[in-house]
Formats: sequence, structure tokens, C-alpha cells
Amino acid sequence: MTIQDALSGGLQLPISPSCQVLEVSRSGYYKWRKQPGIAPFVNSEYVALKDQIQEIALEFPGYGYRRITAELQHRGYAVNHKRVLRLMRQDNLLCLKKKFKPVTTDSSHGLPVYPNLLKIFLTSVRKSSDEVGTAPRSLDRIRFGLRLSHKFSCYMSISTWQ
Repeated sequence: MTIQDALSGGLQLPISPSCQVLEVSRSGYYKWRKQPGIAPFVNSEYVALKDQIQEIALEFPGYGYRRITAELQHRGYAVNHKRVLRLMRQDNLLCLKKKFKPVTTDSSHGLPVYPNLLKIFLTSVRKSSDEVGTAPRSLDRIRFGLRLSHKFSCYMSISTWQ
């Protein structure tokens, strides 16, 4: 009996004792296994596990390897998260994360929308300053005032918090 016969017959023998009995080194066995013409041994439990992973991934496309591991354990498979991750990488079943974008504005409301007064003021200052040539000074004053008002509001919020 050779190792190839054991593989084709479906016997599950440990590698080390089999190599000792056949008087073959383990490294020679693994080198033989890497040859392109040799089909690797496929366990029916391994195939069933891969099928279950694919089924869960299709049923729940947002599940990652952790949730799939939990689902497999719930279905009765004794499986490790590292094994599930490896199998999912082999089958390219890893889910893609959606980029988080917070929703900051609800523009579909019935309330009145007020104009942006600062934007209107800055555009009017720029237009008038283009004629006179005093844009940098007036804009610097506005920016300085905004910085002061921001610092003052931070101070007020800290002092009221205490």
C-alpha cells in the first residue's frame, strides 16, 4: 500500500507513521505532494464546510469571517475563526467594508432655509474691495473677528460647563 493508494481510497492516515512504514522521508512526501500532476487529498468534511461558508456568504453578503464563524458554530460545526478566514480568502468571499459617511444635513424638510449671511457679506466685501483695493485688510479683520468670537464661545462654553 502506498500513500497515493491511501489518498485515493479515502483513508485518513497520519503522515509521519505512513512515511515510516513506507520508508519515505516526510520532506520527500511533501515534495511529492507539490508536484503539479498530483491532486491533493480532499476531505468530504472540508468540502461540506466550504459549501456552508459559501451558502452563508451568499445568504448574508455583509457578514465577515467572524459572523460566518459564529453562524457555522451555531449550525454545529466545530470551526476556528482562523480557518474560516483562510477558506474565505481562498474563495475570495471576504466582504468589503462600506465607507462610513455621517449624515449631517436633512435638506428634505418643510422648514424655511435661511441664507448664508457670512458668504453674502464676504462676496460683497470682495466685490467692493476689487474696486477700491482694500480687500486684504477687511478680510483680515473679518477673520480676526471670527477667531476672537470662536475663542470667546469656547471660553463661555468651558466657563458655563464648570
